[in-house]
Amino acid sequence: MANSYKFSAPGSIMLMGEHAVLRNQLALVGAVNKRMTVTLTPLENKRIEIHSSLGNYHTTLDELSIAPPFQFVLTAIQRYQSQLPMGFRLEIKSQFSSKVGLGSSAAVVVATLACLRQWLHSSPPLQKGAAEHSEAGDFKHQLFLDARSIIQHVQGRGSGADVAASVFGGVVAYRMEPLFIEKSDNLFDIALLYTGYKTATPEVIRRVDTRVSADPEKYAALFKEMGRYSEKAWKAINEKNWSLLGKIMRQHQEAQVMLGVCDETSTQFLSLLNQHPQVMSAKISGSGLGDCLLALVTSEFQWKHPNFINAALSNQGVLCEHA
Repeated sequence: MANSYKFSAPGSIMLMGEHAVLRNQLALVGAVNKRMTVTLTPLENKRIEIHSSLGNYHTTLDELSIAPPFQFVLTAIQRYQSQLPMGFRLEIKSQFSSKVGLGSSAAVVVATLACLRQWLHSSPPLQKGAAEHSEAGDFKHQLFLDARSIIQHVQGRGSGADVAASVFGGVVAYRMEPLFIEKSDNLFDIALLYTGYKTATPEVIRRVDTRVSADPEKYAALFKEMGRYSEKAWKAINEKNWSLLGKIMRQHQEAQVMLGVCDETSTQFLSLLNQHPQVMSAKISGSGLGDCLLALVTSEFQWKHPNFINAALSNQGVLCEHA
């Protein structure tokens, strides 16, 4: 038995199809080059230890219960509780803050589950640069299903798009039902700007649901339109037609305004981005009412702003690291 197991998973950014993805419309999501790393070290007792920038947590296998801020990790552990032969130590390190909306919950769940599955089932190591094979593909598919289930259980609702990006990497076209996941390695230059605050995703979803209940036909049509934008954007990405992608992003942003998830601060920041000479297009990313803003930029893009997040799209999904 190895001394420890170490996996990393990327954060992610919603590119298109926010909210519409919950109505089974196509969405686009991208993995970023900011990663979450989890190291699992078995212990010779039933003690479970979690160490991260969010704090430390100690319990035992027999007394395992779900408690914030580790509810996602603890739910992942609970999924395998009956199979665990002993306790372990989890060390969680992140290259990005959980406050800036880069899919931190999905990334930590994916990395944690990968460690547990590798420990208990000797799954494929998924090392960087290794050729993809059917066994590794099966591992990733099951990892996605397990991680999505955990995210949805903890949040009460969630599309799983961020989970797909963390597992597979690259730019992913994603639909919930029927499940559709397709990856493209055609990356493009982006810039991310944090608004300085984040309204909890379940709260934003609740507000959107209230509007939908008041006028279901209007919003059903709007969600279908957003899905069509995602389909057109996916074609543009596969053709590397970045000017067309920028145009579609602007159209999608108009739909997000109609959805009521673009508040005054987001509008001001978007205006600031769109005035930049190297910004081709800008839109809300994620549920809205704060969080991150996404810009499609030229390769020469440079900008100094206190809310600027230095991140790029990445083809790397979940990876086994050397422990």
